[in-house]
Order: sequence, then C-alpha cells, then structure tokens
Amino acid sequence: MGTNTMKGEFRIRRMKAREHGTEYFTFQLVGIDESGRRIRLRFKERARAEAEKLRREIRAANRAAIVQPINTRLTEEQVSKAEACYRRLNGVDLEAAVEWYLANYRPPVAPKPLAEAIAAFVATRKGRVEDVHLADVACKLALLQGWFPQAHAHEITASALSAMMEARDWAPKSWNNVRGVFHAFFDYCRHDLRRWREDNPVAQIDARKVVRGLPTIESAGRIKELFEFLETYTGGTRRPRSPGFLVPYFALATFAGMRPSVPAGEIWKLALSPERDRLLNLATSVS
Repeated sequence: MGTNTMKGEFRIRRMKAREHGTEYFTFQLVGIDESGRRIRLRFKERARAEAEKLRREIRAANRAAIVQPINTRLTEEQVSKAEACYRRLNGVDLEAAVEWYLANYRPPVAPKPLAEAIAAFVATRKGRVEDVHLADVACKLALLQGWFPQAHAHEITASALSAMMEARDWAPKSWNNVRGVFHAFFDYCRHDLRRWREDNPVAQIDARKVVRGLPTIESAGRIKELFEFLETYTGGTRRPRSPGFLVPYFALATFAGMRPSVPAGEIWKLALSPERDRLLNLATSVS
C-alpha cells in the first residue's frame, strides 16, 4: 500500500491465493480506517468486497465530516450514501455524474429462450445470404438447440459450450466453421438492442489450426489424357449419352475455375439460367 493512503481510503485488489494445494483468485480490501488502523480483508467475490468498501467509506465520511443541520427529505442512510458519493467523485459534479450514468445505463439481461433467440437470428439473415448458407447456419444452430433444449440464451457458459463442441469430435475446419456460426449468434444476442446475454462465450473458445497442404497441379500430359478419355466417354451402358457430353463441364471446371458444387456452384447456376448465351462469350472465352 502506498504511503499516500489517507484515513478512510480503501481500494480492492485481485490476488492469487493458495489453500490445500489449490490456487484460486481472491479480492483483498486494503486501506486505513478513520482511526488510522491498517485494514486487510479478503473476500471470495468482488461484490462482497465492494459492499464492505462502501460501508467503511460511509462510516469514515460520517465520522470525519463536520455535521451541519440541514432540512432534507432524505433518510439518514440516503444522506450518508450521498456524502460518500461526493467524496468518491473527488470534485466531479454529482449531477453531471448522474446524468452520464442515466445516459449510458443499460437494463439487466432480458431472459430469452434459446429456441426463440435462434429463430430470430435466422430470420434476420433471410434474403441477406444464399439459401444454402442459411440452411447450413440453421443446421448448426439446431445442434446447439438440441444440446441445450430448455436453456435461455444467457445461461449457456463457455465451458458447457466447449464440452458440447468437444463431444462432436469435429475436424479442425468443421470446428472453426461451427465456432464462427456460434460466435455470430451470441454476438447477436449480446447486442444492445437485445441484451439477451452480457458476453459472448465463444470468445473463450480457441479456433483450431487447419493444416493446409499445397494444391495438386496436374501436368499438361495428364490433362491431355483426361480430355482424350472424355471425348469418347458416353456415360456407361445403363444410360449412354453422346460421346464427349462431359467435355464442356470439365473444360469449365478445369480452365475457367468455375465451381461445380450443387446448388451453389457457378456451373450448376449456369445450366439452370435461361440466359446462358449472355453469361458465356465464346468469342472472347469470358464467362
């Protein structure tokens, strides 16, 4: 404690303690009371330490202040708290401090059933993202709902969420994808417009490193063999097609870099488009 600490001044510091071989954090109230005695008290919770700090400051202020008879509608306890507040503001106008508090105060967390929170989150993304992506988000959040069927959004802790994710035994890339969806969802819940929870539990869950190898680059000879095969391929004996019917598909995927995935890939969308001629310029080879 510094040598400049005066009577009636107290502060709280977080410190590590050890008991029976176990380490834990505790909150220590330190200061000098109105009689000049040094105070060191430990509390397991910060709220208890703050309450004791305020109680001692009020008592010190009551004993140290010059008592003046004033007519007031405040109770004795309210007067004591007001005096303590003036002392703690250290010259800052009390009314200005109250105005700032009222302008920045946010109500406590509003309980919201997890199912309703998920439905609201998914609804806000309709029309803003592709349907295939929205379906994937809804599927991942359905896993969350299934794991916590009766929970409210604010009740899910980081440890419980991490245990749920660990139990699924996802590969690193899948883990990161799910983590990203959960992170966006809980950020939505903690927004000031909703305040369905105070924090984002996903912030305490680490992303996993994805080992990415170098892409395979096929030689010109291998590509030549592929297209020579495709030029004569008819699709088998069950439903034969004209030789070379797959050449356009593989040409677009191989040389134009168009994604073949269904239904979000460019090749799939190209096949369904009624204006295919406008999307492909065969003269300039631009798609």
